[in-house]
Amino acid sequence: MEFIRGSFMFCCMDIDLTTQKIYLRINPSKIHFLKSILEGYDGMAILSVLDAQHGLILIRFPGEQYTAVLLLLADLSGDLCCKKTQGVF
Repeated sequence: MEFIRGSFMFCCMDIDLTTQKIYLRINPSKIHFLKSILEGYDGMAILSVLDAQHGLILIRFPGEQYTAVLLLLADLSGDLCCKKTQGVF
């Protein structure tokens, strides 16, 4: 990246500015843990709780964070898993 008179010059960047969404069911006791992790990465993602009892969450993030969010979730997947239950997804 080069500076040109106080502004940025971007070359060959393909940035997706749309908001992406991922719906997940995680262990309800891990919701706060994941929310804290996501908040630790400024601007990476926003976690909303849809159903705390069943661990249903929505993660929203900018398109350019797609790979980073998926890699983080994959890395944390073992810690976020929950047992299968009847009647919920």
